[in-house]
Amino acid sequence: MENWDLYFFSIIFGLLILGVIIFTTIIIVKASRKKARMVTYFGLKRAKVTFKLFDTSIIHSLFVFPKRQYEVVYRLETEAGKIAFSLDERLKVESTSRKEGSEIISFRRFKPVISFRGESAKNGQCSVRLYRRR
Repeated sequence: MENWDLYFFSIIFGLLILGVIIFTTIIIVKASRKKARMVTYFGLKRAKVTFKLFDTSIIHSLFVFPKRQYEVVYRLETEAGKIAFSLDERLKVESTSRKEGSEIISFRRFKPVISFRGESAKNGQCSVRLYRRR
């Protein structure tokens, strides 16, 4: 009978410790997500980053057909700091406030790389979308 009590209390104590660990982890993750407040959306032909504070870089690959023309529509917006993006090292755009535009580009490979970079940028977004020209 004494062995059952020992097993019962050790299992309950283990579950209690596990619950405290999970609860603490959830609180820490929520606090860090609140601080960063960065939402990214990556698709096959578009990429978008919305942020409260952006002081890092993000890289993604898009999917295109080589040797076809695409219209690249971009939008950069921030309240403070500097944001920039580079598409396959051919199109480089920087902004310290707001910039919109489009370019026509023909790619040489299936997966061109797009990279977003922020330097103390606050409250803004970066978005790039590709449209195939006919």
